[in-house]
Amino acid sequence: MVYNGAFVLDQWVVNEKITARKNPKYRDAQHTVLQQVEYLALDNSVTGYNRYRAGEVDLTWVPAQQIPAIEKSLPGELRIIPHLNSEYYNFNLEKPPFNDVRVRRALYLTVDRQLIAQKVLGLRTPATTLTPPEVKGFSVTTFDELQKPMSERVAMAKALLKQAGYDASHPLRFELFYNKYDLHEKTAIALSSEWKKWLGAQVTLRTMEWKTYLDARRAGDFMLSRQSWDATYNDASSFLNTLKSDSEENVGHWKNAQYDALLNQATQITDATKRNALYQQAEVIINQRAPLIPIYYQPLIKLLKPYVGGFPLHNPQDYVYSKELYIKAH
Repeated sequence: MVYNGAFVLDQWVVNEKITARKNPKYRDAQHTVLQQVEYLALDNSVTGYNRYRAGEVDLTWVPAQQIPAIEKSLPGELRIIPHLNSEYYNFNLEKPPFNDVRVRRALYLTVDRQLIAQKVLGLRTPATTLTPPEVKGFSVTTFDELQKPMSERVAMAKALLKQAGYDASHPLRFELFYNKYDLHEKTAIALSSEWKKWLGAQVTLRTMEWKTYLDARRAGDFMLSRQSWDATYNDASSFLNTLKSDSEENVGHWKNAQYDALLNQATQITDATKRNALYQQAEVIINQRAPLIPIYYQPLIKLLKPYVGGFPLHNPQDYVYSKELYIKAH
């Protein structure tokens, strides 16, 4: 194999690890300190945390249930970094009951985002828009209806469901679909519990492994599906374009001509303020038509050994280059 990076592949053990060693022919090899890097395949954040505590890894994700304990026991090693990420649930608009905007809006209104973000998971920010606040030049819209007491939102949602033909004798039934991961399961359980409590909805949880989950989404084999998006560039369009009618990421097959027109218009404008005004209008349409439900904004929550130097702490796109890292004396 031909390499031009700071490291070259040394070993690949499927489902276990990838080992990379320093490339002596790299153009800036003299400034690459690490001689070897191991990238471990970890099933979940709990496994990563346990191996971190055992001294087997230097950097890992944090299991939600351990955050309170970590804040007390390892405060200097917990890293919370703003991130260009949004966590949400996609409706499949090609199948009932979610081809009815009234049903979608009822669920949209009755999510306790504060509870899920800060109590169930911790250290997350409740989401009211698809685009997160870390995006350059974007201001998150706080919709008035989402600021109302839950009792008022539940009343609005029940009225919408009644119009759509659902009530206590004919409850809303659907599947909630997500890929297997401890944090996603916590969110799914919280959502299904809320909708049962507030609306009497009968929600069946459906979880599967990552590849099967992706295949099912592409095939449209879902009703309401967990989704996450990390921006590939720092602009609101990286998020909003996923809902355009012709986007491959638009797995729910939502189509809105006004929405598409706003985003197409934004591509012709170089003034950031004017462009973001169009993005704000696009977010209003998402709120009104509810093709998806924003749940929370996900920061980067990691454990990092104090002897690891060069790690970027102001890095919303999560670009970490091993060639810039080094190990301090300890």
